Amino acid sequence: MWQTQVKTVAANIRRRVFEHTLKHNGGYLSQACSSADLLATLYVQVLNLGPSVAPPMPPPFAGPPSADNPYSFTGAGYHGERHPARDRFFVSPAHYALVVYAALIETGRLAPEALDLFNQDGGSMEMIGAEHSPGMEVTTGSLGQGLSQAVGVALARRMRKERGRVWVFLSDGELQE
Repeated sequence: MWQTQVKTVAANIRRRVFEHTLKHNGGYLSQACSSADLLATLYVQVLNLGPSVAPPMPPPFAGPPSADNPYSFTGAGYHGERHPARDRFFVSPAHYALVVYAALIETGRLAPEALDLFNQDGGSMEMIGAEHSPGMEVTTGSLGQGLSQAVGVALARRMRKERGRVWVFLSDGELQE
């Protein structure tokens, strides 16, 4: 049953974030406790994502996207290749990045060893996720920006008559901003 898988993934997300927070003397543990079930349900049962097309070990930060930087990348590849029938998933609270990384690991989209790169200078596994961080497609900046970015993508998809849905993960704190 998928419910059992969701419970297992959620428990493993919490465990992984807890162990990481203790090992590195810091992290956003409360986000893991409050969002593990939601992220597990989304990744295991709800989202229509393709298999990850990103490397299991994320590459170093290659610089911001621009016409002059052919090496830049986004973390969206961990959600699969873009396709009109597939869903797009936006994580608005960028400070939930560690929980998203744990969810990607628990669902086989990211290598467990990738957490060793967390918050390292020059890496893409940032504490506050950005467009190049695994599972992140855009930099959300101030709280609540992910919603407006996703609405723009949803409108464009509707205009193109694409069937895939657009999902936004928001935190309650963002809605208070």
